[in-house]
Amino acid sequence: MSTSIVERAKNIIFKPASEWSVIAKEPATIGELFRGFALPLTFVSFVPTVSAIAAHAAGIAVPFYEYEGMGLGVTIALTFVSFIISLTLLYFMIHTVRSISPRFHGTSDEVQVAKLVIYAATPAWAATWLALIPIVGELLSAVAYAYVIYVIYLGLRTVLGVPQDKLVVFTLVVVVVYFLLLMLIAGTVAMLIV
Repeated sequence: MSTSIVERAKNIIFKPASEWSVIAKEPATIGELFRGFALPLTFVSFVPTVSAIAAHAAGIAVPFYEYEGMGLGVTIALTFVSFIISLTLLYFMIHTVRSISPRFHGTSDEVQVAKLVIYAATPAWAATWLALIPIVGELLSAVAYAYVIYVIYLGLRTVLGVPQDKLVVFTLVVVVVYFLLLMLIAGTVAMLIV
């Protein structure tokens, strides 16, 4: 990955169409994409939660703290499990999108699909910081998650070569697959915990 992680994140958020053109052409491996981008941004997206846990443990009141009333150990465990779920979800999304892409006349190249799935998640990772802003933060986070759909839409054509007439349907399929996988993975983890 020739572009720095900060530049890549900024570009995919503020000028995704032109950034997808750069991403589509640059060489990468799945390992590099996970180590150099997904892992650090997933980690950074959990900093607000970890900060709230630390403040709560120190006896500092944290507005809108999600884990109020839970023990510190349970909260830390849930945060760790959420981190693992996030990375697992990326892995399964890559393989699922790869398997359905040819049905929409897109490439099944694993690295290209990994680029799309991993880089498209950037606005969602950034949105975790928006949630720190009381009241408005939740609204801004929702907007950021909706923006991910637009980023995916733009990337499908450029990175996977999906024809224009298939973009809307494939984008919707990717979103539905994401939610189904999220429910499946989270449900499985919840069954294991309970």
